[in-house]
Amino acid sequence: MIAESIPDAELMILSGEGHGSYIAGSEKMGELLLEFFEKNGYK
Repeated sequence: MIAESIPDAELMILSGEGHGSYIAGSEKMGELLLEFFEKNGYK
């Protein structure tokens, strides 16, 4: 799996979401990304 080869990566499967969700649901993805960055010390 790709996530296993990337440091600090997390595999997240979002029920009911498709491949375009990062565009159509950008608010949801933005929140998830911000949480990930904060959790892993990225600024």
